[in-house]
Order: sequence, then structure tokens, then C-alpha cells
Amino acid sequence: MKAVIARFLFLLGLGVWLGGYAFFGAVAAPMMFRVARENSAPTLAPLMVGEILSRFAFVSTVCAFLMLAGWLLSRGFSAPKSWKWQGVFTVCAVAVSLFSNLVLLPQTRAAQPQILSFIEKRARGEALSSGELGVQTAFDARHKLSENLGRATIWMLLLALGAFCAAQNAKLAGAKTARKS
Repeated sequence: MKAVIARFLFLLGLGVWLGGYAFFGAVAAPMMFRVARENSAPTLAPLMVGEILSRFAFVSTVCAFLMLAGWLLSRGFSAPKSWKWQGVFTVCAVAVSLFSNLVLLPQTRAAQPQILSFIEKRARGEALSSGELGVQTAFDARHKLSENLGRATIWMLLLALGAFCAAQNAKLAGAKTARKS
């Protein structure tokens, strides 16, 4: 029963986390930016994205701890080597996500009102001052880092899934071998 709970927690956290990334990246964000552009509302999409990311930060943190709990509970139920790799990828994804959620996201959210005013200024055809360009450049660098860390998290989650599958396959192969003996 402990093994079933461990697998359930791990896969629930992984599925919701990856599914959230997929939905946001493939459906929600492109649609929001398209609708904002078509309706001449340049600040609408960034406002919506900021709200969604703030909520997703909470969801992904819960998912991270579900995955960690599932991984830790699965010790002894998985092949040792695969279990270790599953843990390495899970812990790395959790660490990167926590940094993104607890450090980068609050910085981005704090700068958002100022950045939105820059977007409105540009939409009116006005140029940004050198000071405003410096703020915009710093924001863009944090945004790019956040995007890259998100991609890295997705890859780590996929690798954790691969290690999970390898552990389950090794366990099944071991059970079949034991039955044949």
C-alpha cells in the first residue's frame, strides 16, 4: 500500500506540474497576448500572465512537495540506481522552482507596475528615458532567466519521469525473474 501511495503522490505532483506548464505555455499565454494585441490593450496580457504565474507558483510548490514525498516514500520499492536519479532530478526541479517562485517572481511582480507604464508609453509612441531603459533591461534579464529556469525545470521533470519509469521497469523485471526461479 505504501508503494501505491508513493507512486500516486509522485505522479500526481508531476502530472499537475507538467500539465500546468504545458497549458500555460501552449494555450494560455499565446492566447492572452493575441487577444491583447487584437484589442489594442498592450498591458492586459502581462497583467493576466502575472496573476496566473503567481497562482501557478503556489500550485507548483505544492506539486514539488508531493513529488518529494512520493519519491522519499518510494525508497525500497524502486531499483536503487533509478531511485537515486529520480531523486536527483526531482530535487533539482524543486530547487530551481523554489528559486523562481521565491526570488525571481516577487522581484518581477514588484517591477510590474513600472514595466506596464513603459509598455503604455511605448504604445503611445513615446521613447523611454535612459533610466527607464535601464530598468527595462534589468527586468528583461530577470524575465529571460525565469523563462530559462522554467525550461530547465520542465526537462528535469521529464528526466525524473524517465527515472521513475526506469525504476518501475526494473522492479517489474526483478519480479518476473523471481517468479521464474
